[in-house]
Amino acid sequence: MKGIFLHSYNGEPPTNTEIQSLLGNSDRNYTYIVATVAQAKQREELAPLHQIVDGKAQIVFHRFLRLLINKKLLTRAEESIALKRAAEDIAKKSPEIVLQLKNDVYSWADALAELAQRGIDLSQGIKPELENSLVNYSVGQLLQSFQNFYQSIQKQSGLQTFEEAAYELLNNYEPTRLVIMEGFTFLTPLQQRFLHECHKREVTVHIFIPYRDTQAYGFEIMQRTYYGKTINIVNPQPRLLPTASFIRANNLSRLQQYLFADEVVETGEPEKIPSVTLEYYSHRNREVAACIKRIKEYLQNGVKAEQVAIVTRARSEFQILLQEEVELHKLRDNEGNIVTLGIQPRQLLLTPLGRFVLTLYKIWQKNSLQMDIDQFEAILASGWLGGHLQRTTEQFNAVKFQMFARCSNRESWHGSLTNLQNLKKELPHDSRLPAASVSEKTIALWESAIAELE
Repeated sequence: MKGIFLHSYNGEPPTNTEIQSLLGNSDRNYTYIVATVAQAKQREELAPLHQIVDGKAQIVFHRFLRLLINKKLLTRAEESIALKRAAEDIAKKSPEIVLQLKNDVYSWADALAELAQRGIDLSQGIKPELENSLVNYSVGQLLQSFQNFYQSIQKQSGLQTFEEAAYELLNNYEPTRLVIMEGFTFLTPLQQRFLHECHKREVTVHIFIPYRDTQAYGFEIMQRTYYGKTINIVNPQPRLLPTASFIRANNLSRLQQYLFADEVVETGEPEKIPSVTLEYYSHRNREVAACIKRIKEYLQNGVKAEQVAIVTRARSEFQILLQEEVELHKLRDNEGNIVTLGIQPRQLLLTPLGRFVLTLYKIWQKNSLQMDIDQFEAILASGWLGGHLQRTTEQFNAVKFQMFARCSNRESWHGSLTNLQNLKKELPHDSRLPAASVSEKTIALWESAIAELE
């Protein structure tokens, strides 16, 4: 039968053998897509040949789409720089909102990405259904300005964002006759579009999700996702797969089975010290304070500092807060020794200094300078040639494709810098071309930096 079918399980996920039985004696003309990297590792052996590249299965949704797109896209760093430039441009016209734009820049990034996933172009105005979902009309105007400037920067580079390229791809996508999707507790706009294309082309889709009636409140998102108005599910109730019961017998497994359940389930003798507790707080500062307070109690009760690990959902958001809270409490173990927060050291090559050193090795080939635009930008951004050069990174990113795309050796870099200098002299003072934003001083700084690198 053709259509989109939903399958659920209330114990362990189906085994590869159980899924293979559903596929039957397939000629591998199917597509297997999962929601997470962890699931991808479990299902590698089920990946069809067209989803294997260099021996690696590309079955996580976004990796699968990138495999199909198969062209160079804007990097996340380039998107971030373009977005900040857009914010600066808008702030020039409306200085009173500069702080709002600066503080919310990543929220605007998410909003622009969602517009791209839905194929919404605001250049022709804001449609009523979108306008009704906005906090107020001024937000729509700002969003319109952001998208217009953001798209103009993309045209200069000749590259697209992942979301835009994925949307275009799905417009003409021809799926395989059979599609398996697993682990999607909710669907992004791109994933919804993918399913719509499969439905339109009368493809058979099997979706596997966990679901337990005793924890209906916790699984409510799945009901809204699959039985709302967005997805055409064939079966009114998901087909229950007879998978194995939970194998693990620990506190994490108990939490998995009984969180949000209506009834308290007795599972033998109560433990004196539960190994899993769940607490919630109204703000991350209170969350951090409670975390450090709990650690302080553990230390005073004899737990060693190296036995404690802090895991957060977003390290960059919590790291400074945690460090400040630790300094405030002056943590000590039960022997009186001072305890500090050990931030896990990154590998050298992932630090700015490491990237700088690695790039230095790469640009010196056959006893001469061999450097492309990405390498020079990485060196500027590292800050190891000085803060004055680091501050020119965004300017370089704005003109690199226009002026320096063919640069490789010292001579070509010098020639392109000279061309940029000459072009600036020809441009009118009010020119909006990226080259007009680069000052004579910046060009001189880049020239001296290249000489210093050599």
